[in-house]
Amino acid sequence: MSGFEPLIPLAACAGAKAANKAVKEVTGKSIVSHCKSAAKGLRNIVLQKAVEKASKKAEEVLFNQEARAEFKRRLDSLEYLLDDVASNSAMVADPSVVAELEALCSVLKSAASARLDADGRSDALTAIDRHMNSLHLALAANTNKKIQNVEEKLDGVVDGVVEKVGQRLDGALDTIGANVDHKLEGAVKKIGANVEQKVDGAVDRIEQKVGDVEAKIGSDVDMISRRQEKQEQKLDETRGLLTQGLSVMLSFICRVDKGFEFIAALEKELPPGCEIANMFAEARGTRQVHRARVAVDDKASLDALRDRVVLKTEDDSLENAINKALQTTGGERISVNRGAFLESYEQTVMRFTKLTEHQREKLETVRREPVAVLLAHAGAGKTFFAIQRMAQVLSSDPRAMLLFVARNTALAFFVCKWLVYASQESVDRIVDRVHVLVAPFENGPRRVRVEAAGARRRLSLGAAQKCEYALVVVDEAHHLTEDLQLREQLAGVNAAEATLVFLSDASQATEATPDAEKLARSLVNLPRDQAVAVATLSEVVRSTKRIVAGAAAFQLDAGRKAEMSTYTASPGPPLVARIFPVEDDTDDIYAREVVEAIAAIRRQLADLDDLDDRVAVVGPDDAFVERLRGPLDRALDSFAPMSATLASTSDQPPAACGTYVLDRETGGIGGAAYYCAANGLYLYERSSGSWCVGKAHGDKSCKAYASHKGWSFYLNKNWTLRSDITLTFARFELVDAAMASAVWPRVETEARDSSKQWLVVDTVDNMDGLERLVVICVGLDQVIDRGAGVLETRSRLYRAMTRAQLAVAVVNEVLPGGWLEFLGRVELVAGGGYSDAAERGNRAETAADDVVGAVVEETSAPVATHGDATAVSKASSAPARGSDGAQEASPNGAVDAPVAEKAAVDADAATTPSEAEPMKVLQSIWDASAVATVARGDLRFMPFFELDPSKLVELRTLEGHSDRVRGVAVFLDGRRIVSASDDKTLKVWDIATG
Repeated sequence: MSGFEPLIPLAACAGAKAANKAVKEVTGKSIVSHCKSAAKGLRNIVLQKAVEKASKKAEEVLFNQEARAEFKRRLDSLEYLLDDVASNSAMVADPSVVAELEALCSVLKSAASARLDADGRSDALTAIDRHMNSLHLALAANTNKKIQNVEEKLDGVVDGVVEKVGQRLDGALDTIGANVDHKLEGAVKKIGANVEQKVDGAVDRIEQKVGDVEAKIGSDVDMISRRQEKQEQKLDETRGLLTQGLSVMLSFICRVDKGFEFIAALEKELPPGCEIANMFAEARGTRQVHRARVAVDDKASLDALRDRVVLKTEDDSLENAINKALQTTGGERISVNRGAFLESYEQTVMRFTKLTEHQREKLETVRREPVAVLLAHAGAGKTFFAIQRMAQVLSSDPRAMLLFVARNTALAFFVCKWLVYASQESVDRIVDRVHVLVAPFENGPRRVRVEAAGARRRLSLGAAQKCEYALVVVDEAHHLTEDLQLREQLAGVNAAEATLVFLSDASQATEATPDAEKLARSLVNLPRDQAVAVATLSEVVRSTKRIVAGAAAFQLDAGRKAEMSTYTASPGPPLVARIFPVEDDTDDIYAREVVEAIAAIRRQLADLDDLDDRVAVVGPDDAFVERLRGPLDRALDSFAPMSATLASTSDQPPAACGTYVLDRETGGIGGAAYYCAANGLYLYERSSGSWCVGKAHGDKSCKAYASHKGWSFYLNKNWTLRSDITLTFARFELVDAAMASAVWPRVETEARDSSKQWLVVDTVDNMDGLERLVVICVGLDQVIDRGAGVLETRSRLYRAMTRAQLAVAVVNEVLPGGWLEFLGRVELVAGGGYSDAAERGNRAETAADDVVGAVVEETSAPVATHGDATAVSKASSAPARGSDGAQEASPNGAVDAPVAEKAAVDADAATTPSEAEPMKVLQSIWDASAVATVARGDLRFMPFFELDPSKLVELRTLEGHSDRVRGVAVFLDGRRIVSASDDKTLKVWDIATG
């Protein structure tokens, strides 16, 4: 407390001048002086010699000379700014400036009293920068006001002089008129002489006065211009500090004596574009927790770091590389906290404001246009661009209101959270100025509110007062074309008078989408002469190369697909396919297969234990999702939890307490072992309900064990029963997309319940516009016939897969004649490598267009309904299932006779043994090892080029190996072949001569 806080409410009522006076009377100093004192105090606290007990080398690492210099520069800038404010009486009298100074003083004093660590210093600088930015803006506004006052005074002086001269001349003429009869000749001569003399004198004086005023104004204008230029320069510097490179947090656990070696190894192993910005170490017994704040240049660098932290590769993972460099083994191994990294990663992604070079080039034409349509592939940055426009409007006009339009509430909540991170403003300040319009649209615009949910905050919707909007953003516009209710609501808020941004992607649409201008005019009644600017993005930023390539199979418009590229260099793990035969308990099988898919992807992600709100299970419609929830909940209960926490309520917990991560699975919880990197111990079940903690899995000389009485610990060579110990397992809780999007990230609030990890389970429609680290696509396939459901199914597959950032799994029952049947005819190349060029050459670009084109050309047949969304009825071998799971007949011949016959033939081919299986296509996108059947016969959809063995002609037999030939490859020159054989030889052949 500075001593003047109790006077603030009284001073505010009497005006800012009275506030300053009151503060000065009580404390003897002005508010500006208090800020200077607080800044000086913070400088003394932070820049003094490091208090950590460490060597000189450790001190340099924790708070090096460069960091100190940066902190000093920032505080110097603050002192200069406070001098400018103190010298400006008008600013000191401004209530908003006084309030800003109060807040700044509070920040400085809090920071000084806290004796900040590295993270605290970074946060303090961010807060100081924010207040400096506001004061710079206030100085610029005050300067503009001074210029305006000078111009107004000049106009008044000139008008007064002219008016006074006119009055004097009128008086002189009146006098002349009164005496003209009796003194005409003399008066005329006298008047002529006097008037000429007086006018000349008046003109000379006026010209001299005007000259003096002009000189004074010129001097003032020059001075004001120089000051304004200086203030704008400072403002640009402040903005630069606020928007300079972002950083992500990494947490490691290692032995104390490995600390400095670890820092050197980490610095060497970071990917290009990443460097250590700061380090903080905390001792925990014989081990240390190192937290590294890593500065990243761009999204590509951030994704490269994510892959090295999260993906399970023997040689390339960051954890393995550091341990290899330090030659650590067993309990000495250094471990990375992947869950904490991903929390930091997710929020860093939302804080990015830097456009890619491709985005800058393409968006230049629509950046400031009043009506713009942005066309882009899924994950190319449509919503990111909208967020930047929204943040720009909010910062440039403090009274502006925004309207965000989307089909689903989850997307609206997600955009509000993203906008808060991007604008670096408080959540309350942002949501108060953003309204959302979501389905059902007849409810009109809604206000977004922040409310407490226990110890956490969440977003909710409430009634909104009618207002004018400066900017209206319509996301997922391809789903809203010709929506009459939405058009009526947009007309009611005068959307045509606002700046309009429409975001669309024809490949995500479930029906033909009009061109960009027609799309905009279908939703808003624009003037006929209103131009509509259009930009197209073809570079995907969100997903890995494999996800983009796999989803491209279901993408429309082969021309645009050929232009598509990925910004990130990350290939990502192979896409997982789990295709299983149909049985009676289909829902239970689906649930078990989803759990197996999660386990398979988790193995790809280095056994990531924290999957909280990072996995989305996406189904086709509400009916399917509701049927899946119960069986999936039960299946997850039998799945070994990802982690276990042994916790104590005591101030002195035993060393065995900590978070244990699942180490290996040997059949349920009873066979699972959990490892804690913090203490190097294992948690395992010795017998049913009896858990132990030891140095190794199954160690008989355990450090702690649980019985019906409680937990006992081996302390000081004696066993001690403790009643303050609890053991909890991290299990999944199923939530929908709206709930997950509404709740604020856990680092901003109290930690979530450690025993619950959220698993998002929802429909494709409700996941539109959202993204997750991992996406499991469940039950999305349908038979390809001539029904409208063909368009819907293709769209669902493409939209669901492109929600993923890093990993995708597809789970479906065997469906002959379906979109996913081709997975039975592909095989992952050995070695796990990925070549973008090779996959492009292997891809049948027009496969999806050919299927959809055939449907559009013919008359669409009536279709059966699958829950609440349109779907085609399956062929006789796999009839459609209703909301209750029962098989339904196909009304009105939903699948015509030839198609049904073809489906039956495909089903027979899929289940009937054949002497010769079709040749599989080698590719590097899909891991189809868990596909139950091999597709035979002609496929209705095949996104890869196939080689037909029946059309092969034998040209030459090359003889020379004495045992079975295992592999053959052709040289790039096309003239030579190399072969490998079990006879332990490699032979190079000349094709022409043999």
